[in-house]
Amino acid sequence: MSVYFKEHAARAEWNKDLSFFPNARETGTCFIDANSAFRNGTSTAGALTTLPAGAIAFVGASAAAGGIVGVPVGLSVARDGFKKAKVAAKCRDLEGIAHNGLWSNIGLTYAGLSSLLATEGVMVLKGVTPPPAITPAFAYLGFALYGSILAYSSYGLYQAASFKSDLKSRVKNEGDRGALRWLSEQVSLSPEELKKSEEEQAKILQRKWNRFELRTDSSCGALVREKIPALMKDFNPVQARALIVEVEKSAFKQKVKHISLIVIALLGLAACVFILVAMGPASPLLFAVGAVTWFAVDSSKLYNYIGEKLWNFKKEPVLELAGGEKYHLSTA
Repeated sequence: MSVYFKEHAARAEWNKDLSFFPNARETGTCFIDANSAFRNGTSTAGALTTLPAGAIAFVGASAAAGGIVGVPVGLSVARDGFKKAKVAAKCRDLEGIAHNGLWSNIGLTYAGLSSLLATEGVMVLKGVTPPPAITPAFAYLGFALYGSILAYSSYGLYQAASFKSDLKSRVKNEGDRGALRWLSEQVSLSPEELKKSEEEQAKILQRKWNRFELRTDSSCGALVREKIPALMKDFNPVQARALIVEVEKSAFKQKVKHISLIVIALLGLAACVFILVAMGPASPLLFAVGAVTWFAVDSSKLYNYIGEKLWNFKKEPVLELAGGEKYHLSTA
């Protein structure tokens, strides 16, 4: 177990260092979302009716501001994806390399789109007509961005849904003890793996934890790694049930996040098609709707609020003890 606890501590430190100024990035992305919704909403109205001259200036200023903020945000996303992919490569986690490589590509293409947006906005503010090449370049970069998001989120949704289904099947067929044993297998070493060198054990643990956190999240992974050893040694039915429910809820929230990303990707791809084939309100309208949807992913408070509300609507998070007594998880 010494390797397990040593790697667990290292993992906690790595997760703290993973996000590059996370609070600033969340503020930046939420500003970009609101700014995009207003800008594209104005552009949609402009395609339907004549707007005052001030509206054109607003669109230009909004584009410049969104693009300028978007470049460092995109590079920050690319940096985090690269760091995750690098850690995955060290432990020979092919899934992690591919999935986090996609996330890094999302950040890079977003930074590229933001630079085009900023350039166009500054030119509009200066009264200079943007070159015609900017429009198709924006569309093609958009295809790369939203195509990557679609691939990333589709795979993530499939894995989170499969994991949640497997967990529920274990609970149904083997009870909470069996489900807890299965969770332990997902984050700890088997007897055969314990016979390997400490270096190889560390790599196996990292691969397992990468997979687990892809299907739930990093905070859930840390919680399970912390609670599992004691529960496997001394089974407590209330604590076991609370942990199982927490894992299921984390997988459910991952599903909600990936569904939101799939909706964003489809809206973005359709908008890019309209950029190339038709002028009019369709493209900015789709981007405006997509910007509003982005809030459900970019705002941690809104993400947790929506996830909790949908979870509570789907399944009241209570524990039921022998004798029929019920109470909320917060009291467990």
